[in-house]
Amino acid sequence: MTFGIIYYLVPILFKTKLASTKLANFHFWIGTLGIILYALPMYVAGFVQAFMWKQFNPDGTLAYGNFLETVNEIMPMYWMRAIGGTLYIAGMLVLVYNVIMTVRQGSTVTDELVEAAPLTRVSKKRTASEGWHTWLERKPLKMTLYSTIAILIGGLVQIVPSLMVDDYIPVISSVKPYTPLELEGRDIYIREGCVGCHSQMIRPFRSEVERYGEYSKAGEYVYDHPFLFGSKRTGPDLMRVGGKYNDNWHLNHFYDPQTTSSVL
Repeated sequence: MTFGIIYYLVPILFKTKLASTKLANFHFWIGTLGIILYALPMYVAGFVQAFMWKQFNPDGTLAYGNFLETVNEIMPMYWMRAIGGTLYIAGMLVLVYNVIMTVRQGSTVTDELVEAAPLTRVSKKRTASEGWHTWLERKPLKMTLYSTIAILIGGLVQIVPSLMVDDYIPVISSVKPYTPLELEGRDIYIREGCVGCHSQMIRPFRSEVERYGEYSKAGEYVYDHPFLFGSKRTGPDLMRVGGKYNDNWHLNHFYDPQTTSSVL
C-alpha cells in the first residue's frame, strides 16, 4: 500500500505523469511474488517442523530426537525466503529509479492559494462531515486529559498483576539468586545474540518434556531480569541445557558452534 501511495502522490506533487507505468507494473508483480516466496515458506516450515517435533516412534521415543534433523528438513524454505526477499528489494530499487525519473521530468512545485466555505455546524460540538472523534482532536486540553486517563487505566491493568505476583506464583525453594559467574554467562548469552535463536521456556507438552526435560515453572524465572523466554526456535530450547553437557562443550560452542552441533 505504501508503494501504491508513492506512485499515486509523486506525479501529483510534481505535476507530471509517472515516468514508466511498465516499471510500476513490473514492481507490483515481482513485489507480490517476493512477498509470497518470503511468507509462504515460513508457514510451511513452521508446520513441517512442528509436526516433526511432535512425532513419536511406536515404542514411545521421539522420532526426531536430534533437533538438527528438523532444521535440515526446512533448509530449502530458508533459500526460498532468501529469493523472495531479493525480489522484494529489487522491486524497491525499481521504485526508487521510477520516482527519480518522474521527479526529474516534473515541474517546480509552488504554493497555491485555496479558499473554501466554512463547514456547516450540525451540533454544538460537531460540524458537517466531521467524525465523532474529530471535535475532541481540536481541543488539546481535553484530548490530553482523556488520553492521560486512558493511559493510566491501561497502566494499572498491566502493573497491578505484577505487584501481586507473590500471591499467585508459588515459590520454588531450589531456585537461588545467580552467582557472579552465572550472571557473567547470562551476559555473554545476551551479548552473543543467543536469545535471538533459542528459547528458554519448555511448554507442558509431552514432546517438549521428552526432548528438553521437565516443563518450565513460573517460579523459575523469579531472578530473570529481563527474562529470556525467547520468541523463536531456530535452535533448540536451552532451559535445561546447563547441566546436560560438560564445561568444555559449552566453551567450544561459544568459540566455534559448528564444532559441536550448530548448522549456522
